[in-house]
Amino acid sequence: MKLPMSDAEIARRYRNALDPKKAVKILAQLNGAGPSDITAALIREGVVLDTPPPTRKKRKRLDQQEARRLYDLSLNDGQIADKLGVSPGSVYHWRYRNGLPARTTTGYHQRRRKEGCA
Repeated sequence: MKLPMSDAEIARRYRNALDPKKAVKILAQLNGAGPSDITAALIREGVVLDTPPPTRKKRKRLDQQEARRLYDLSLNDGQIADKLGVSPGSVYHWRYRNGLPARTTTGYHQRRRKEGCA
């Protein structure tokens, strides 16, 4: 896309800006273009963009005391996981490490076992 400002002028204004993130948006508005067009012009001029490194989302740890309390209330792994905001696999491994038997729901398979079909 042909911009009203030259790539050199865009790069100069970007370098002189107090806030580089806002500068890209402002330059895009001034040129009637999108931020990606301004970024492309800056890259063509060899300007290194100030982008923060991507951050990883911190995993939530299993609260063992709360898990034990919920387990004692006869909740199964999935229900405990939902309450604590962790994966069911985390609850399963916690329960396995502590030698606790699984809590099952009265689902299809449990009814079949009671009937003697499985």
